[in-house]
Amino acid sequence: TLDTALPLIQAHPVVAVESWPIEEFSYLAPARADRTSPAERKPMVAEYWDRADPFHVDGKGAESFAHFVERLRRFHRRLWQHSGRVVVFGHGQFLRGFVLGLHEGFSDSREAMLRFRQAETSAPVRNGEIIAVALPSPGEVIDGSGSDGR
Repeated sequence: TLDTALPLIQAHPVVAVESWPIEEFSYLAPARADRTSPAERKPMVAEYWDRADPFHVDGKGAESFAHFVERLRRFHRRLWQHSGRVVVFGHGQFLRGFVLGLHEGFSDSREAMLRFRQAETSAPVRNGEIIAVALPSPGEVIDGSGSDGR
Protein backbone atom coordinates (compact mmCIF):
# COMPACT_ATOMS: atom_id res chain seq x y z
CA THR A 1 0.00 0.00 0.00
CA LEU A 2 2.83 2.38 0.81
CA ASP A 3 4.39 1.68 -2.60
CA THR A 4 1.10 2.68 -4.23
CA ALA A 5 0.94 5.89 -2.19
CA LEU A 6 4.59 6.84 -2.72
CA PRO A 7 4.17 8.91 -5.93
CA LEU A 8 1.49 11.06 -4.28
CA ILE A 9 3.56 11.41 -1.11
CA GLN A 10 6.58 12.49 -3.15
CA ALA A 11 4.49 14.96 -5.18
CA HIS A 12 3.26 16.64 -1.97
CA PRO A 13 6.22 16.57 0.45
CA VAL A 14 4.73 19.12 2.89
CA VAL A 15 1.54 17.11 3.47
CA ALA A 16 1.43 15.04 6.66
CA VAL A 17 1.59 11.27 6.14
CA GLU A 18 0.35 8.76 8.72
CA SER A 19 0.10 4.97 8.73
CA TRP A 20 -3.13 3.67 10.25
CA PRO A 21 -4.06 0.05 11.08
CA ILE A 22 -6.41 -0.54 8.15
CA GLU A 23 -4.98 -3.82 6.98
CA GLU A 24 -6.97 -6.34 4.99
CA PHE A 25 -9.52 -8.53 6.76
CA SER A 26 -7.61 -11.70 7.74
CA TYR A 27 -10.31 -14.18 8.63
CA LEU A 28 -8.37 -17.38 7.89
CA ALA A 29 -5.70 -18.54 10.32
CA PRO A 30 -2.25 -18.14 8.76
CA ALA A 31 -1.22 -21.62 9.95
CA ARG A 32 -3.94 -23.08 7.73
CA ALA A 33 -3.99 -20.64 4.85
CA ASP A 34 -0.41 -19.49 4.30
CA ARG A 35 1.44 -21.19 1.49
CA THR A 36 -1.78 -22.40 -0.10
CA SER A 37 -3.11 -21.63 -3.55
CA PRO A 38 -6.45 -19.93 -4.14
CA ALA A 39 -7.87 -23.33 -5.13
CA GLU A 40 -6.62 -24.89 -1.88
CA ARG A 41 -8.09 -22.01 0.16
CA LYS A 42 -11.46 -22.09 -1.59
CA PRO A 43 -13.03 -24.71 0.75
CA MET A 44 -11.65 -22.87 3.82
CA VAL A 45 -13.15 -19.61 2.57
CA ALA A 46 -16.49 -21.29 1.84
CA GLU A 47 -16.51 -22.88 5.30
CA TYR A 48 -15.85 -19.53 7.00
CA TRP A 49 -18.59 -17.67 5.13
CA ASP A 50 -21.10 -20.55 5.29
CA ARG A 51 -20.70 -20.51 9.08
CA ALA A 52 -21.58 -16.78 9.04
CA ASP A 53 -20.70 -16.42 12.71
CA PRO A 54 -19.44 -12.85 13.23
CA PHE A 55 -17.63 -13.85 16.43
CA HIS A 56 -15.86 -16.96 15.07
CA VAL A 57 -12.05 -16.79 15.03
CA ASP A 58 -10.49 -19.33 12.66
CA GLY A 59 -7.30 -19.60 14.73
CA LYS A 60 -4.20 -17.74 15.89
CA GLY A 61 -3.49 -14.70 13.74
CA ALA A 62 -7.04 -14.53 12.33
CA GLU A 63 -9.72 -12.07 13.30
CA SER A 64 -13.45 -12.41 13.60
CA PHE A 65 -15.84 -10.33 11.54
CA ALA A 66 -16.71 -8.51 14.80
CA HIS A 67 -13.03 -7.55 15.24
CA PHE A 68 -12.92 -6.36 11.63
CA VAL A 69 -16.00 -4.19 12.19
CA GLU A 70 -14.42 -2.71 15.31
CA ARG A 71 -11.37 -1.71 13.21
CA LEU A 72 -13.77 -0.08 10.72
CA ARG A 73 -15.43 1.83 13.60
CA ARG A 74 -12.06 3.03 14.94
CA PHE A 75 -11.04 4.17 11.45
CA HIS A 76 -14.33 6.05 11.10
CA ARG A 77 -13.87 7.78 14.47
CA ARG A 78 -10.30 8.69 13.57
CA LEU A 79 -11.40 10.24 10.28
CA TRP A 80 -13.75 12.52 12.22
CA GLN A 81 -10.69 13.93 14.03
CA HIS A 82 -9.33 15.36 10.76
CA SER A 83 -10.59 18.39 8.93
CA GLY A 84 -10.36 18.92 5.22
CA ARG A 85 -9.54 16.23 2.74
CA VAL A 86 -7.95 12.95 3.72
CA VAL A 87 -6.52 10.58 1.14
CA VAL A 88 -6.50 6.95 2.22
CA PHE A 89 -4.61 4.14 0.55
CA GLY A 90 -5.80 0.76 1.71
CA HIS A 91 -6.92 -2.73 0.84
CA GLY A 92 -10.09 -3.72 -0.97
CA GLN A 93 -11.97 -5.58 1.74
CA PHE A 94 -11.28 -2.87 4.29
CA LEU A 95 -12.41 -0.09 1.97
CA ARG A 96 -15.49 -2.04 0.82
CA GLY A 97 -16.40 -2.62 4.48
CA PHE A 98 -15.93 1.06 5.27
CA VAL A 99 -18.12 2.28 2.42
CA LEU A 100 -20.78 -0.30 3.28
CA GLY A 101 -20.60 0.79 6.93
CA LEU A 102 -21.13 4.43 5.96
CA HIS A 103 -24.34 3.46 4.17
CA GLU A 104 -25.69 0.74 6.47
CA GLY A 105 -23.96 1.30 9.78
CA PHE A 106 -20.99 -0.53 11.25
CA SER A 107 -22.78 -3.63 12.51
CA ASP A 108 -21.21 -6.92 13.53
CA SER A 109 -24.43 -8.92 13.12
CA ARG A 110 -24.75 -12.10 11.08
CA GLU A 111 -26.88 -10.19 8.56
CA ALA A 112 -24.26 -7.46 8.21
CA MET A 113 -21.57 -10.11 7.75
CA LEU A 114 -23.53 -11.73 4.91
CA ARG A 115 -24.24 -8.34 3.28
CA PHE A 116 -20.52 -7.52 3.47
CA ARG A 117 -19.60 -10.82 1.81
CA GLN A 118 -22.13 -10.27 -0.95
CA ALA A 119 -20.90 -6.69 -1.53
CA GLU A 120 -17.21 -7.53 -1.57
CA THR A 121 -17.62 -10.52 -3.90
CA SER A 122 -20.07 -8.89 -6.33
CA ALA A 123 -18.26 -5.53 -6.48
CA PRO A 124 -14.68 -5.94 -5.20
CA VAL A 125 -12.49 -2.87 -4.98
CA ARG A 126 -10.12 -3.03 -7.94
CA ASN A 127 -6.40 -2.32 -7.67
CA GLY A 128 -5.88 1.41 -8.00
CA GLU A 129 -9.61 2.19 -7.74
CA ILE A 130 -10.48 5.60 -6.37
CA ILE A 131 -13.47 5.80 -4.04
CA ALA A 132 -14.59 9.29 -3.08
CA VAL A 133 -16.73 9.57 0.04
CA ALA A 134 -17.92 12.42 2.20
CA LEU A 135 -18.56 11.88 5.87
CA PRO A 136 -22.05 12.98 6.87
CA SER A 137 -22.51 15.95 9.14
CA PRO A 138 -23.16 15.07 12.78
CA GLY A 139 -26.76 13.88 13.06
CA GLU A 140 -27.19 13.46 9.28
CA VAL A 141 -28.73 10.16 8.25
CA ILE A 142 -27.62 8.38 5.11
CA ASP A 143 -30.48 6.37 3.62
CA GLY A 144 -28.21 3.71 2.08
CA SER A 145 -29.67 4.09 -1.41
CA GLY A 146 -26.57 5.79 -2.75
CA SER A 147 -28.71 8.67 -4.04
CA ASP A 148 -27.06 11.19 -1.73
CA GLY A 149 -23.72 11.07 -3.57
CA ARG A 150 -21.81 9.38 -0.78
